[in-house]
Amino acid sequence: MKKDLLTNQDLKLLLEAAAVLAVGGAVIWLASTAAIDASLKEAGKSDRAVTTTPVTYKESTNIKVATPKDGDTLVSPFLISGQARVFEAVVSFRLKDGNGKIIVQGTAMAKEGQTFSPFSYSVAFTKPETQAGTLEVYQASAKDGSDQDLVSISVKF
Repeated sequence: MKKDLLTNQDLKLLLEAAAVLAVGGAVIWLASTAAIDASLKEAGKSDRAVTTTPVTYKESTNIKVATPKDGDTLVSPFLISGQARVFEAVVSFRLKDGNGKIIVQGTAMAKEGQTFSPFSYSVAFTKPETQAGTLEVYQASAKDGSDQDLVSISVKF
């Protein structure tokens, strides 16, 4: 029985998918796996069915948040992930309790700045006394630090 060897193109696709996984998290991995399956099927090297898992975002003009979703219950640590097209690739976030008090805030880095590219960041926090809160993901204006492209996600604790 003859075994198929990976071509250079097949190997390149696998390495790109692994790199995206390391940078962008599981959400991007789903799309990359589908691209690899499609490429191998097209080359006649796979009889695997090509399936994709649709990724849904809560978004503004320049920030698309894939996780967490509205209504998700957050447990520390949780993952913020998505895609952003922001100045110097800096994605800002803050987690607020139900009273509007900031629990934790910080920044994550997108892979690139002025084009949509993946970001992900693991956020640790101390559980607040309120049952609900809000995660805000945005870019801070280079001009005055104000919130730009705010994506607000309702969460539970």
